[in-house]
Amino acid sequence: MKISKKLTAFSLSFVVLSAVSLRAQTAGTAVQQMQSIQNNMEQQQPLVALKAGTNAPEVYAGENADIGPQHILRVMQHRSLFEVSFDTEYLYTDNALLTERPITAASVWVNTVNAAFAPTPYKWGPGRFAPAVGFYSQWYNYWNVNGGANNPDLTKVDFNVQTFYLKAVYLFPDNWSALAEFDYNRLVNQSQYNEFYHDFTPKLGLRHLLQIKDNLVFASGLNTEYHFSWQNNAPNDSQDRWENTLDLRLMYQVTPKLVFQPYYRLEYTYYQFDSLHNSGRNDLLNSIGLSASYYFTPAFSLRAFINYDAKITDDNVAPSYRDYSVGLDLSYTFRF
Repeated sequence: MKISKKLTAFSLSFVVLSAVSLRAQTAGTAVQQMQSIQNNMEQQQPLVALKAGTNAPEVYAGENADIGPQHILRVMQHRSLFEVSFDTEYLYTDNALLTERPITAASVWVNTVNAAFAPTPYKWGPGRFAPAVGFYSQWYNYWNVNGGANNPDLTKVDFNVQTFYLKAVYLFPDNWSALAEFDYNRLVNQSQYNEFYHDFTPKLGLRHLLQIKDNLVFASGLNTEYHFSWQNNAPNDSQDRWENTLDLRLMYQVTPKLVFQPYYRLEYTYYQFDSLHNSGRNDLLNSIGLSASYYFTPAFSLRAFINYDAKITDDNVAPSYRDYSVGLDLSYTFRF
């Protein structure tokens, strides 16, 4: 009888934990999906455009077009104020819901529109200053790869991200740069565009570019950010977290229009609360991948990529997971 009561109590507690997990999954899973794809997209793009025979890498888009081969601190001759970009990415992932098991394979289509006031960096002190203020919107759409009644309807998890950002980058001599940024992120469903999550996120970062050869650059970076969050399912502050990231990339310009880029990212996240809102939570994410970018023009590019993510956590409810993805990305950016 005592054993039966203990089993019943255990079963009830398991149901309660599962219910809590499912209630938190709407915002929690979408946030992880957003951050995983955004971070991988950012890391797969070359930081610099290399010019064979020049004495400096291009440290912002269009710099060589503005002034030709140059030293890092040469004064700009042609300036622009605004940047508009369009990006469409189609990828396959073997673990769309980022679960430990069972996993659900899916196709994901991510479309991004970005508009910003981002004047050409200008000389300030020993370096250059690059401010920017803008807004971008992203649409995430999912399709099941495998049919069957047992597979979840992934169209129900389609969502949209709306982000307002304010940032400033200072370009030091010797290819060092520092970043300060503030983001407001808002996640809504695509059926009625109801908000289910938002956060306010201050960021700081430091990056260095090491030019090994005319067509080979190694980039390293450290970033820290804190998310002051809200989600529609209680407890509302369960996504409050502090993220710290190490970012390593090697950019190799095979031809004037083709760039290969292997990369690695280590991300440590401390959540203020675990899934049961009892104590803190620690996550560790390793990400490794390879991208190949072909530039039809300086503004128009096609990128192919493959990526592997592995996350471990000390949370008893939130899952650890592994995720493989492969895909194509088409991007167009213009400045005026």
